[in-house]
Amino acid sequence: MTEDLSSSPSPTPVHVVAEAAAREPAACGTFAPRAFGHRPVRPPIRPSQLSVARLAVLNALRNAFCSRLLALFLLALLAGNVRAQLIQTEAFNYPDGPLVGAEGSPWVINYAAANQTQVLGGRLHLTQSEGESVRLDLPSNLSTGTVFARFQATFAELPTGNGNYFAFFRQAGVDNLRGRLWVSTNGAAPGKFRLGCLTITGAPTMIPANLSLDTAYTLVLRYNITNYTTTLWINPAHEDDTALRADNTYLEGSMSHSVGHFGFKQVASYEAKAHGMGSLYVDNLAIGRTFYDVWNDPQITSITRLPNYHVHLTAAGIPTTNYLILASTNLATSNWTVLDGLPAAADGSFEFTDVTAPSHPTRFYQLLAQ
Repeated sequence: MTEDLSSSPSPTPVHVVAEAAAREPAACGTFAPRAFGHRPVRPPIRPSQLSVARLAVLNALRNAFCSRLLALFLLALLAGNVRAQLIQTEAFNYPDGPLVGAEGSPWVINYAAANQTQVLGGRLHLTQSEGESVRLDLPSNLSTGTVFARFQATFAELPTGNGNYFAFFRQAGVDNLRGRLWVSTNGAAPGKFRLGCLTITGAPTMIPANLSLDTAYTLVLRYNITNYTTTLWINPAHEDDTALRADNTYLEGSMSHSVGHFGFKQVASYEAKAHGMGSLYVDNLAIGRTFYDVWNDPQITSITRLPNYHVHLTAAGIPTTNYLILASTNLATSNWTVLDGLPAAADGSFEFTDVTAPSHPTRFYQLLAQ
């Protein structure tokens, strides 16, 4: 976000610039005073800004009446569009016990088993010693484009044999599974495991990284319905992040279908019990149409100019994660100054006061996870 920080108390008509970049590269829109119906002009942004974890810009009018109304208008507009394509979220906040049938649970059985999939301590528990598979029915069937799922996974036990998949997209109304998320110890160091993805059939594409038990990983799974391609990221910083990424493409011809469900599985009755997915806990699931719909990115939640012209920011991110607060006097630059580094609290919130703000007529802010 940015705020007009000139120390002059006299109101002067200026232009307003406002934008939020949660899904797409940031861009700017110029609004003349009182021109609420003006269509924003969106110039291209520098490539270096594509990796910004969360950036919002607000250059407010000094005219108190107009700036207040316009700011409220823009904030309402941005709040309505930030997660426009977020399809579904799930925090698994159910009492300990079976997921299917819990009060308020939208989950249904995909493969029945005598031992049901459990919720333990506000997280979904998946284990290779059980066999039930569960799914979440999406509000509508998706026939083109991409669909994303993001969640945190913490493994408590290593997979056995060649491993197995434990998350998937499902064809609408038909038990054909797509975009499977795979776990295995093959190729991993002793006591470690690896994650990968498989579009439909064949061998999964594994990420060559040794992962540890009792460590929470943020996983983003993308299935391209049109091109039959699956992508998996581990702890991505942005959609172009290739550090821990795997891509798997189905090359055996057209498989026209639509996606209507997302699910988790254990070891089904028809599978070899020797090849299991270990034991893991899943939390904070989000399903959407774009990477930035589901990405658990930090966001500036408020910006306030104090009477002494200092600027107070409040923000929300991933609990206990460290964030850098950066500032610049020019949005279209790669030269950002690090003001401070702060950890998010247990609820993900953090705040910061920029005491150097009065020295700058305009100030832009952004957050980056460390």
